[in-house]
Amino acid sequence: MGAITRGFANRVKAGGAGSRVLLNTTTVSSDVTAVNFDNTLVTSAFSTYCILIEWIETDESTGNAGQLKLSTNNGTSFVSQIDQVSTRDRNTDIGSLEGRQNQSDITIFSGLQISSGSIGATEIMIYSPEASSRHTMVTIHGANDVHGHTDNVRMMTGAAHNNENSAVNYFRITFDNGNISNAQIKLYGVQ
Repeated sequence: MGAITRGFANRVKAGGAGSRVLLNTTTVSSDVTAVNFDNTLVTSAFSTYCILIEWIETDESTGNAGQLKLSTNNGTSFVSQIDQVSTRDRNTDIGSLEGRQNQSDITIFSGLQISSGSIGATEIMIYSPEASSRHTMVTIHGANDVHGHTDNVRMMTGAAHNNENSAVNYFRITFDNGNISNAQIKLYGVQ
């Protein structure tokens, strides 16, 4: 077997390039203000992380924005130089573009509110958080119910970056109003 073929075979046996390592599963069953992943999980062991929100619900009765916040000091304070561009589409309202600069959060859901069965679900990829010489890049791709609009689902897809060179070691999932009332959130390191 040649060196290239052998290298490929070894990666396949080991799970392949880009395989995910489950680092944490957080299940929420009563109100919390946030789900946090601290510097015991966010380390230099991985250069890419994935946050998979299998479902999330809120206790807030008005439209709610789900948020990702980043910290460089294990949650003592949060980065305030985040730029984001995202498309927020609803099946009856296509083409809403959100562009924001110098924010302290990344919008991951829009219009989620308390309603029987209404949830949000998303996959968030975080690239190079440990690199103090590069910007941390983030991509999101998710969906949530839009209560009060019959048969409506909203898609949120986009990208963001921390517009400063600093190592990020803490991720927070929260809402702009209200609490997380029910959720299952997984953090993966990507090899």
